[in-house]
Amino acid sequence: MRLSFSPRRSPLSAAVLLLVAAILAATAVSAQTNRGFGQVHLSIMVIDPASGQELDRVAPGHTVTLEEGQTVVLRLQATFSGNKSLARPAARFQPLAGGSRVRLARSVGGNSEIRLQAVRLDNPSDREAMTLIGFETDDFGAGAQAGAVAVRVIKAPPMAVGAFEAEVWDPDRQETIGRLAPGQTLALESGQRVQLRMMAVSPNGLKRKNVQAQYRLVTGSDQVSIRFDNQQGWLLVEGRDAGRSGKAQLAYSVGGNLDLRRGVRRQGEFTVVVSDPYRNIGGRTDSSELVTLLYRAILLRKPEEGIVAARSRDIDLHGLEGVQRQAREIAASPESTKLFRPDGFVDHRLEALYLHLLGIPPEEIPAAERRTFTALLKRKQIVSVVEGIIASDRFLFRHGYYEDDEAGMPNRPGARLRPRDRSSARPPS
Repeated sequence: MRLSFSPRRSPLSAAVLLLVAAILAATAVSAQTNRGFGQVHLSIMVIDPASGQELDRVAPGHTVTLEEGQTVVLRLQATFSGNKSLARPAARFQPLAGGSRVRLARSVGGNSEIRLQAVRLDNPSDREAMTLIGFETDDFGAGAQAGAVAVRVIKAPPMAVGAFEAEVWDPDRQETIGRLAPGQTLALESGQRVQLRMMAVSPNGLKRKNVQAQYRLVTGSDQVSIRFDNQQGWLLVEGRDAGRSGKAQLAYSVGGNLDLRRGVRRQGEFTVVVSDPYRNIGGRTDSSELVTLLYRAILLRKPEEGIVAARSRDIDLHGLEGVQRQAREIAASPESTKLFRPDGFVDHRLEALYLHLLGIPPEEIPAAERRTFTALLKRKQIVSVVEGIIASDRFLFRHGYYEDDEAGMPNRPGARLRPRDRSSARPPS
């Protein structure tokens, strides 16, 4: 985005020029003496609404140049004797000419400012368009004072694109977990969800910018579900609980005013591989896989490779006792404590525990267990919750540790399991 300002007037129609002259001559707002304030200078601050940063300020009668589609906030600024300022005098803004070229909306900042968006120049023959924005204030005790600024809307230059990539965002941990180049593979587990957003990368690789994109599933609708958020520009991708591992092909098409360098294409595909971490129900879950499930359930992320080896060794040597010990350590870790947020996130942590450790989706969690464990999580007693889930028949049967619990010793390979109990988790006494 480019935002520039010029003190010279851009070409306007004769009618608009006469209107500007009449307004400025009648009001003389740039420097006027007012009772109680002394000499008052009015100016318009131009602000980036996303960052709140002041981009520049212009005097009445000057020109603001915006790229098509760009949004800014115009705020009236008053400076009077002694260089003191009244940052936000009440003001009324309205288009005086060429109003179809911009959209005005009341800003969250109140009645001293207005949000202005330059519309897109859809006609290929239109290289620029002009709008006149008038303002009026009567906060200085000398009657209404008015003025105007010209807004020049120009065609946005095409963005040079050296490559496209998709940012992969984890909505649970609120962080970027990777980037995908066209043709690469996104690995998900059943029930796991991520958000994708297409980015255009500059030829030198130093800049990235969100771009408009459309998506569709080519194959694998039984493995993956997708949902697009038009406002945020995100594509939500979720691995379905299909009971088996599988693949899906996700196609995308990028739009917008782009200058594609050699070899860059607007269309492409990603492969999504969905694995079912619960496929070994009734047998002993591999210890390294179980450590990964504990991290997914408790810390909402994958573990580091070095950590897996150390923790799985304890499980291999000590069976269920090792599982319980590793689960307690992970749940009691500072990282786990930091994940506690306002009440809205408690439900998500509980649902992650049930999904990854027991294979139970959120809608199937027993109501009594949800109430009990939610109350514990609100008191940050996640260790108690994890201990209750690991002590459940569902966990013991699912991961092959039932006889560890009954006999106090590790399962022998091929040991026979007792009939499966349908209860899930044991709330702690």
